Amino acid sequence: MDPPDLLPSNIGSNSDITNNNNQQSLSPSDHYSTITSLVSVSNTEHNNPSISLSTSNQDQSHQNQIVEYGSNLSFQDLLQQAKNVYKNQITESTRLQYLSANTGFVIFLFHNYRSYILQPYLDQYKEWYDNESTKNFSKNIKDSLQMNSICPFDLDLVKTDVFLTYLLSLKREDGTFFSFSCYDGKRSAFTHLITQSGNQQDNKDKEEMAKMMKGLRKTIAKEMSEKGLRVIEGKEHMSFKCYQQTCQLFIEDGSPDSVFALCFLTMQWNLISRSEATESIFFSQMIWSNDHLKIYFPKHKSDQIGLNKEEARHIYSNPQDPAVCPIRALASYLLVFPDIFVEANKLFPGNDQKKRFNQCLHRVMHNNIHIYQTLFVDVDEIGSHSIRKGAATYCCAGVHPGPPIVSVCLRAGWTIGRVKERYLKYENAGDELVGRTLTGIPPTSCEFGISPVYFTSSETFTNPLCSAVMLNTLRAHSPSFSPCACLSPFNSHN
Repeated sequence: MDPPDLLPSNIGSNSDITNNNNQQSLSPSDHYSTITSLVSVSNTEHNNPSISLSTSNQDQSHQNQIVEYGSNLSFQDLLQQAKNVYKNQITESTRLQYLSANTGFVIFLFHNYRSYILQPYLDQYKEWYDNESTKNFSKNIKDSLQMNSICPFDLDLVKTDVFLTYLLSLKREDGTFFSFSCYDGKRSAFTHLITQSGNQQDNKDKEEMAKMMKGLRKTIAKEMSEKGLRVIEGKEHMSFKCYQQTCQLFIEDGSPDSVFALCFLTMQWNLISRSEATESIFFSQMIWSNDHLKIYFPKHKSDQIGLNKEEARHIYSNPQDPAVCPIRALASYLLVFPDIFVEANKLFPGNDQKKRFNQCLHRVMHNNIHIYQTLFVDVDEIGSHSIRKGAATYCCAGVHPGPPIVSVCLRAGWTIGRVKERYLKYENAGDELVGRTLTGIPPTSCEFGISPVYFTSSETFTNPLCSAVMLNTLRAHSPSFSPCACLSPFNSHN
């Protein structure tokens, strides 16, 4: 049984791809966009230009030129940019989470410890509370904290015991505690509010805060033990069987959203990445190298300043199981959505593609809940983060022999401790082994290092390509049209 064809022959051919030892260490800036031959679309009937991801050396040198950008800007504009740079110490999403948590704490103080709020702010809060609805009152306080970057309460009065009473007021409807990470996030937000307003906690306050959080953690653990509560925090990990089944269901569904979701799912699994990182992949950060795809992340949650930006994540195909093959899923996605080459620089363009993927995932899982029950999977306990958990677990404990755990941690963007980080470094071979393992081919199999599939005739690629280019036109005339026609050559096992 031959594997289904995925890629045009000019990708897999060694004559068309330079094969040298230096290529393994190239960064995106050295190979700006060499994923060029993955697909090229031309539709003269609709006046669509030829689509290519290549960038000439002349264009690249022009991008590297230094210009006097600030000469046309006022001092105030540059000052505002400087403030924005200073804000980038934490991500925007984290800042918004901190803002929501601190808003809740200020409202708690207003209702229970009004004398602790500084008088100018207390007067303003009283006016808002008397004249506005509860929703607007909360919004006004949030806007005030965001605009002014101030600490509206007296730090000499708001000590650890006061903050603890706030944390203890946050419980579920049945009176049980939330997970410890929920309260620890509130503590981080409280600390951020103090520091961003120009204040500092003294060592004594920090020690008291640490003792309080330790006591709270033990209290939560004791409650779990005595009441027999669920001990697993967050979503369950996605097993490889669950991952495999979900990929198959996306293929069977055949809708454009399912084509997108399949590509997103296989990318996130094979990268062991967060969904935020997956949705932010740019074409310029994707490189085809010999028989695999390399993706670079300029930064991630554990590397906000991009110290490890030149460490590639290697992604391989799985011709033995096309349903979970990330290269096949990527090819199908690009065929069904060819416009993204022209309209965007990102692999998944648009706002909040993470949310879009979550909706697709939950829809397919709940529509096929009986199938997941046979796998002993609770669909309500599976989310986008389950994929990352599952991929890492599969690498470390789902196969034998597995890749080095250091390589798994580095690929996932996890810190391994200061001492170990000094001695255990990234190497291509380790990440390549992780990439091969994540395809689902057993490491003990003789097919573990299998080459990707190739086209043996131009017709195999032309037919689905033309179908994909005409997808939008056909859908406009026939709303019931399914893109399965575009995917059928990839699903066949001749």
